[in-house]
Amino acid sequence: MHPLERDILALCQAHSLLAPGERLVVGVSGGPDSIALLRVLQVLGQELDLTLTVAHLDHGLRPEAGPAEEALVRRAAAELGIECLARRVDTAAHAKRHRLSLEEAARDLRYAFFEEARVASRADKIAVGHTADDQAEEVLLRLIRGAGRRGLSGMPLLRDGFLIRPFLEVEKRRLLSYLEALGAEFALDPSNTDRRYLRNRIRHELIPYLGEFNRHIGRTLRQEAEILRAEDELLDTQAQNDYHRMVREEKRHSAPAAILDCGELLARPIAIQRRVVERMLLLLGQRPGFRQIQALISQAQSAGPGRLHLSWGLRVSKRAREIVCHYPRGRRRWRGEDNENLIFSCLLPGPGRYPIPEAGLEITVQILSSPPDANELRRGEADFLDARRAALPLLARNRRPGDSFHPLHGPGRRKVADFLTDRKLSPSEKARVPVLTSEGRIVALAGQRIAQEARITDTTRQVVKICLRPA
Repeated sequence: MHPLERDILALCQAHSLLAPGERLVVGVSGGPDSIALLRVLQVLGQELDLTLTVAHLDHGLRPEAGPAEEALVRRAAAELGIECLARRVDTAAHAKRHRLSLEEAARDLRYAFFEEARVASRADKIAVGHTADDQAEEVLLRLIRGAGRRGLSGMPLLRDGFLIRPFLEVEKRRLLSYLEALGAEFALDPSNTDRRYLRNRIRHELIPYLGEFNRHIGRTLRQEAEILRAEDELLDTQAQNDYHRMVREEKRHSAPAAILDCGELLARPIAIQRRVVERMLLLLGQRPGFRQIQALISQAQSAGPGRLHLSWGLRVSKRAREIVCHYPRGRRRWRGEDNENLIFSCLLPGPGRYPIPEAGLEITVQILSSPPDANELRRGEADFLDARRAALPLLARNRRPGDSFHPLHGPGRRKVADFLTDRKLSPSEKARVPVLTSEGRIVALAGQRIAQEARITDTTRQVVKICLRPA
């Protein structure tokens, strides 16, 4: 066995990349890295009883070279007695249709094809030929484009439990020496020197320049990525544990929804907060970036209500100490507010929990035998009404034209619509605020402000406690 083959076998065993008897799809472009990968895995296959299938994708970007590369890959597979699956795609059209760069479109199509090949061949894993050089370039690429600790940790040896990169710790020059010793045929892609692509400028310009300051720059970048990866795994484990304590996953309108506990979130360090929010957005089918994550954290930190519109119709609302994320019209693109003309009416005859499904809310009514203390009043987590001035039954209904009341500590009567506008609520949020009435009089805007006449005084003996939360 060649020294390279022994080293890759040891790495696969040390990191559980391969198990005896597994079926494997090998992504082979025809370049030196992927041809070397095929050759090494064919030898390891004899050692571990592996079944290999070659997958080759012609991206349709170089019509003059694509057929020749496919023929080369088919010859290499046939020489080793391995099945070869090949396909040609129109990457340029895919990039235009989905508004992607050519590099992004090519990657998406490539991995989609590899996954199809894995399913078709009933394979356990997919192997690709990324090298140590690719890892160094990837770290710099992500740094230039902007990435956190996770991004700067580079590519993992094993991703999602089935994508393996056996050459990730091997430099390209060693693979070239291996192929030369075997006399193996491979192709050189001229686009790898095209300076129009950022990765090529990093490979041919930035890394050589940095090498003038550190002749081991590639190794240094890989070591930094390894350090960050270990720290990222630790943080990710902690965030995963915390996630289940602060996020309730639901389904609404046939789409995923989530409710985030702001108090639990803000009690954690900012690094954990970002990871929890990122995980939640991924659950909701979003592609979270720094701005979206930070916007949700800012919502959690804000004292009052708030609202965000994210992609595919996701609406994010802050109510009390929770953030509600859902797709009110299903997961589809649309503009404007949802349920701006909401109509609902719910009788509150006594203590209990009363859902208002039209508004996605629930009201809890309690009767207290004595007024709350000053701390509970300051927390603002509930509305407290004098039971004599806000006699049961109460009615919780939507706002109506002409509604007015005297806000607590306000100078006089105000239109409800104007009061809620001053609170910076969106039209949809204003529509969801329950107006509480007693004997036809407005005694509170639940979760916003009680009426002056329903306030607790020195003569108050019984209190109606109103709690509002997302349903």
